[in-house]
Amino acid sequence: MFSYHRAKLAECLVMVALALRRAALSGLGIAKLPRVAADQEVQAGRLAVVSAAWQPPTLAIHALDV
Repeated sequence: MFSYHRAKLAECLVMVALALRRAALSGLGIAKLPRVAADQEVQAGRLAVVSAAWQPPTLAIHALDV
């Protein structure tokens, strides 16, 4: 049951990132996006990095697959 909820949360986070990217591409403002969601758009010139000097705090992630 827990893994189902975790998967649903991950799915929701992906959907939010995609919605934010779509809003930014539509000219609705700026968005803090994961690099994986923005890199291609930045490279193509469709999005721009607003403040390269500011970075969110590093988050350590540990994973164990058994």
